Amino acid sequence: TSGATRVRAGGLNRKQPGDPAKLAAAIVKLVDSGTPPLRLPLGKDTLAAIEQKSAFVAAETEAWRAVSSSTGFDGE
Repeated sequence: TSGATRVRAGGLNRKQPGDPAKLAAAIVKLVDSGTPPLRLPLGKDTLAAIEQKSAFVAAETEAWRAVSSSTGFDGE
């Protein structure tokens, strides 16, 4: 519920792993960029989680490549 979410968020205040001032500077840099990314993961913890997920997806894709690529029409 929204109430439970507010209570949880209140308990996290000032306990985030990142520096809010550095986050603000990154957002300003993003806004001022002529070529902003579609997504901008912020924080080492976020980068690590994305890298872990990407590695899993890459390994799974490679393991199932033959099955995945076998579904097209002949000659594709």
